[in-house]
Amino acid sequence: MEVKGIRHEAFDCEKYVSGKSMEDVMADYGLTSVVKLGSNENMYGPYDVALNAMGEEVKKLNIYPEKNYIKLKKVVGEKFGVDGDWVSLGHGAGNVLDEVAKTLLEDGDEVLVPQQSYRLYREISKIMGAKVIEVPLNDNYTMELKDFKEKLTDKTKIVWICNPNNPTGSVIDKDTFDDFVEALPEKCWLVIDEAYADFANPDDLPDVMKYIKAGKQVINIRTFSKYYGLAGGRIGYLVANPEFVNWYDTVSEPFNANRIGLAGAVALMSEEGQAECKKYGDKMIADREMLNEELTKLGSTQNKFNFTLATIDCHTPDGFTCSNCPNTYKNQYENIYACQSKQVSNFIKWCQEQEWYTNTTIVLVGDHPTMAQSYIKDIPSTYQRTTYNCFINSKIETTQIKNRQFTHMDMYPTTLAAMGFKIYGNKLGLGTNLFSKLPTVIEKYGLDYINEEVQKSSEYLDENIYQFK
Repeated sequence: MEVKGIRHEAFDCEKYVSGKSMEDVMADYGLTSVVKLGSNENMYGPYDVALNAMGEEVKKLNIYPEKNYIKLKKVVGEKFGVDGDWVSLGHGAGNVLDEVAKTLLEDGDEVLVPQQSYRLYREISKIMGAKVIEVPLNDNYTMELKDFKEKLTDKTKIVWICNPNNPTGSVIDKDTFDDFVEALPEKCWLVIDEAYADFANPDDLPDVMKYIKAGKQVINIRTFSKYYGLAGGRIGYLVANPEFVNWYDTVSEPFNANRIGLAGAVALMSEEGQAECKKYGDKMIADREMLNEELTKLGSTQNKFNFTLATIDCHTPDGFTCSNCPNTYKNQYENIYACQSKQVSNFIKWCQEQEWYTNTTIVLVGDHPTMAQSYIKDIPSTYQRTTYNCFINSKIETTQIKNRQFTHMDMYPTTLAAMGFKIYGNKLGLGTNLFSKLPTVIEKYGLDYINEEVQKSSEYLDENIYQFK
């Protein structure tokens, strides 16, 4: 049934498509424990101090959360050296961003967004009728404020900046921040999303509060979802001039944060809560540094190892363009795929020119077919879409020249074989070396049977081998 009356701006927006939930993954593969990395969730949380406070609030769910709503604004203000009327809240940083867009944007306004960044900025701007102007990152996947400055016009109402940037992790050059703020048009607001600021070196970040206190049209947005481990609590906040906060509160709904999440956030702002957050925050930062050091060390050895390179993210409906993307086709998605293919080809040719290429195997792996439903809507349902996989400079030649039926389990032994490792029996677990003539489990038993079997669970394995609790 066609729904009538939908505002026309909604047709320009793209719905957020999330990946599988942890529960779905566990059900599909017969697991009892999964760590999900795709949403940047804090797997050390929720912390005990927050759990204890939230447990007490369950008994008061019949009452609106006035006390902790006001208290959280006060303690957040103290953190930044301002009164509570400089602070307002929302159902997570995403809701705060959305309310900021509703407060400031109207039809005909322009917004500047980093091209490779958090996609919500685009959608909340488009739904308000604003024109979205994307500014590409540089070759180091970093935002350069001079590029944003060149795009400023009298129509620019918001500049959305994610710092540190999601997903690249890069930070803007703070030495250029002052000049950029001074260049903002009269009615333009600079919104700094610092959801990941607690994971960065403070010396690398601009002092956003300095500009807010000086009366500049700057808004600082943060969240309790990441560093504080309360993603499910849905608590975000902004710090801005009290006059803007007043208009924000006028536009947003009353009590726009839930009682349980507020209790956890207030508890985490206490001295005990801050200590617990720092303890686990330091662990996550140390883990990141360890990973960086180990990968760098691995790259400097002559030992065989597996290196994975992610090229261009085409999960988003229109994909992300870059400065090299052509404008050959009407559809942006087609231009991005043409650009991706060319850059992958150029990268392979570059590898082939290096001294180390003789001892290097390149593996191109298709993760899954495109999820851009609008792009594939005209493809007949009878057409079987598949991924593309390719081994270049393999140390072993295949005796199989026809298409194989296989799963990701088969890629591991096949990749090792391509790198020159001996795979005894041509099997590793349920995976088959595809260079051999040995049938895969899919070829032997059929896809339906395997799907049914992998969803089964063994209590003995879970308790004694995997040690799941």
